[in-house]
Amino acid sequence: MKEFIKALGRAWFRAKGYFPAQVDGQPYQVDPYHFAFWRAFSKGYWEPATLQIISRFTSPDTSYVDVGAWIGPTVLHGAAQAKHVYCFEPDPTALRFLNWNLDLNNVRNVTRFGLALAAKPGVFQISTFGEEPGDSKSSLLESGSDYATDVWAITWDEFLEKSQPENVSLIKVDVEGAEFDLLPTMTSYLQEHKPALFLSTHAPYLPSGRVEAMAQLAQALAFYPYVYSEDLQPIDRAQLSSPEACEVFGSYLFTFEKI
Repeated sequence: MKEFIKALGRAWFRAKGYFPAQVDGQPYQVDPYHFAFWRAFSKGYWEPATLQIISRFTSPDTSYVDVGAWIGPTVLHGAAQAKHVYCFEPDPTALRFLNWNLDLNNVRNVTRFGLALAAKPGVFQISTFGEEPGDSKSSLLESGSDYATDVWAITWDEFLEKSQPENVSLIKVDVEGAEFDLLPTMTSYLQEHKPALFLSTHAPYLPSGRVEAMAQLAQALAFYPYVYSEDLQPIDRAQLSSPEACEVFGSYLFTFEKI
């Protein structure tokens, strides 16, 4: 009976054309095909610390860059806080829902890139570590599944040259393992402009050399004076390359200001 009621609910919202979601009292109309996710999102179950960080480090006079936007929960929230949002989502399935969710809410302060942001430009295969396209686990590291597809990638410097983002206060990077190659190409900008960086790491997706990869990532970001866990607790940067950190999917906030 419970599954029947869920199926009936999904069918109702699909027929209606949207699911009514909200966060921090802000109402949204969102795609009904992610009915279960958006319901959890509305109840505050999905990554409340991520939304808190976006709220803390964005404002009406700043820009927010979201690398790995998926279907748009962080983009929608960021667009309500920041002057402008630049977001990247290369997975064509996730991108379709991202565009749908932005259009449903008439969001006009978001520049959308259906591209990967990578260490090198070109055409790459992308697939998922999950079970289906668009499931939030799409990665440039995974290309052997039945869902592999070609995507275009540009570099951080190309993005800066073409878009010229102003007053970037926060950059979120959640790219399912591609961060180990990407972040070193961004360090000059990060060091000069000093935005907060909210980084998700995916060492378990690496077939080998996890400790070395995490250590190199920590070294590349050593100019940030403060490092916090996703729940905003200060941590020793040596923890980033600990055996424990190499076996989990961790998220870390790097800042130039003490929280």
